[in-house]
Amino acid sequence: MNVMFWRNHATSKLLLLSFAVGVFMILEVQIQRLQTQVQLLSRVQGYKTHIGLEEKEFLDSNNEKNEEFVKDTIDNWDSEDDAEEEDIDDTHFSIGSSKFEMKIDKNMLAPSGERTIIFYNRVPKTGSTSFMGVVYALCSKINYHVIHLNVSKNYHVMSIADQMRFAKNITTWTAKMPAFYHGHQSFLDFAKLGFAKKPLYINIVRRPLERLVSYYYFLRHGDDFRPGLRRARQGNQESFDDCVVRGHRDCQNDRLWLQIPFFCGQHPDCWEPGNAWALQKAKENLLNNYLVVGVTERLTEFVAVMEVVLPRFFKGATKRFIL
Repeated sequence: MNVMFWRNHATSKLLLLSFAVGVFMILEVQIQRLQTQVQLLSRVQGYKTHIGLEEKEFLDSNNEKNEEFVKDTIDNWDSEDDAEEEDIDDTHFSIGSSKFEMKIDKNMLAPSGERTIIFYNRVPKTGSTSFMGVVYALCSKINYHVIHLNVSKNYHVMSIADQMRFAKNITTWTAKMPAFYHGHQSFLDFAKLGFAKKPLYINIVRRPLERLVSYYYFLRHGDDFRPGLRRARQGNQESFDDCVVRGHRDCQNDRLWLQIPFFCGQHPDCWEPGNAWALQKAKENLLNNYLVVGVTERLTEFVAVMEVVLPRFFKGATKRFIL
């Protein structure tokens, strides 16, 4: 791929690479801390796993319940659906509890109570669909609720009023706990809004250029997950290389910035490409407010780490995941 021309003109590339390198370093530390547990987990359960086709049935269930929740949560949100989303419009609910019998250091575990809330504010084209396949496969087996948030379409920033309403609904909806929320949402600081209870944030990131190339072709050709859905650039046969040479908008330098706002938060400056404050804020939030952040290139290890850190939600995950 001829990307050197484009790379040489990427004025904010150093900022983006700084963020990416920081994420990789953080994941390395997390993996080192959990190395013993993950090795034990892999010996007991193994990595040679598979997500069966029958598990797709979870993706079509209880859609009406999800729509009702979304309408109640943000009842006057301005949104626009341009068919660029890769989300799953679905919800699967079940009730119960489970036990995890591996002996591991309790200090490395997240809270495992029946009111635990996980928030996966997923970055597009980072392996989130594959990861969510594992989550949906597990939710009915070990009994927790998976709730897809598609309230903003492609608009990821909320007003203060909407932030308050959203945070209140998530933290007080006890009938749907333990809960795993997921959606393309920017980070929301529950503590700054005055909420004592806050979700456990997780996410996955990808090398910026690789993510952009993947998203570029996704908008034109879709994927195998929902092949019948018409995409925003469907029918456009221009290659990424040609896009770079011709200077078209889908391959512009500022498109590399997209991962930063998901960690930076709700401030409009988070979406300004190359903004040094936004990059620093994203790093701070990642370090201080996220339980685990994985990288696409090491997704199998991320799943194994999640099984150790959050067994209430991920017991058996490595048996169901393979790249």
